[in-house]
Amino acid sequence: MLQPNSHDVCTRVPDAAASGAGPDGLSVGDLRDRLGLPPATLSAQLNILRNAALVHDQREGRVIRVRANYLQMNDLITFLTENCCSGRAVCEPASGCKPQKKGASK
Repeated sequence: MLQPNSHDVCTRVPDAAASGAGPDGLSVGDLRDRLGLPPATLSAQLNILRNAALVHDQREGRVIRVRANYLQMNDLITFLTENCCSGRAVCEPASGCKPQKKGASK
């Protein structure tokens, strides 16, 4: 589960994987250097993105190359825009929708 302070990391990792990598992707080491993240943090965030099929990786000898799954990212953006933003290009948080605190009953 994502922690509240992980928002910045969660937006920087997919952004770097998608924008700077291009179709050839980036090695995990290059991605780590570009983002300035500790290895464990990057690994945890990449696992979340892998589980959501937003990135794929491929081993090339001793190097693991990460590539963005643009089709999946576009599908996610389309879904969020249509279902969470009511089709608006700019989406703001819903005023009456506050996240439940951990352990709170529904």
